Amino acid sequence: METREPIKLLFTGHRGSGKTTTLNRLVSNLDDRFFIVHYNVFDLLDQNDVNYTDVLFSMLTRMLEKAEMKEIDLGKTLLKRVNNWGSSIIESITREKGVESGVDLKIHLYLLEIMGRMKSETTTRVETRKEIEPRVSELVSIINDTISEIEKTGEQVLIIIDNLEKIDPAKALHLFYDHATQLTQPLCKIIYTFPISLKSSNDFMQIKINFSDVFIHPNIKIHEREGPEHTYPKGREFMKEIVSKRVSPDMFEPDALEYIIDMSGGVVREFIRIIREIRQSVP
Repeated sequence: METREPIKLLFTGHRGSGKTTTLNRLVSNLDDRFFIVHYNVFDLLDQNDVNYTDVLFSMLTRMLEKAEMKEIDLGKTLLKRVNNWGSSIIESITREKGVESGVDLKIHLYLLEIMGRMKSETTTRVETRKEIEPRVSELVSIINDTISEIEKTGEQVLIIIDNLEKIDPAKALHLFYDHATQLTQPLCKIIYTFPISLKSSNDFMQIKINFSDVFIHPNIKIHEREGPEHTYPKGREFMKEIVSKRVSPDMFEPDALEYIIDMSGGVVREFIRIIREIRQSVP
């Protein structure tokens, strides 16, 4: 993250490997050096239906929201552009819905309202995409001008979009393969989570070419490569620390705890599930 280049990273890992925890730790370490926009994409979008215009729209909306929260002056010219672009989207959607619209300088509040409708209403989702898609270049331009205004404060913009790895693999391929160009156009640093299943896709190498780098979050290492009989003490000690923070270490015999670690395969989510089930079964 030391470079000022607008790098675009893909971040993935097996379910329960601790991706979100790692991203949260990254945010806490960089928060005083970057203008960080970190959000769960499913707070805004429908998990079963996500496309590239949705992602770009959510990106702009969250940036505007945080800029408002941090009282960053984006300038009257940019705000007017955002208002003109956003109001045309809003007016079209509210007209379809038979709802009166009204737009002021706090445009992000109205855009958030539209995103809320997109998440729950198929008609709104379809109509919004129909309005945005012919003008996606303008949306990207507004995103980049917003980034430029924010970075005048001295902070680089870093956008982290979590939980995209949970979307349907076919939709993920459409997003990261067919629309990589649009996803990499914003002129700031972005971390996109993506499904680990795409790594096995025949199109993965082409996807990788379009992004700066790909990072795969590992499970906790509990064995050496030589085989199961060669344990990795550092990783196993880490798993034991997880136990000590949730239950009394005296709850398990040492051999039993070692067995549970082996059964988990080093997957933290699975490890915690096993411990929880054992704890619930103990009178």
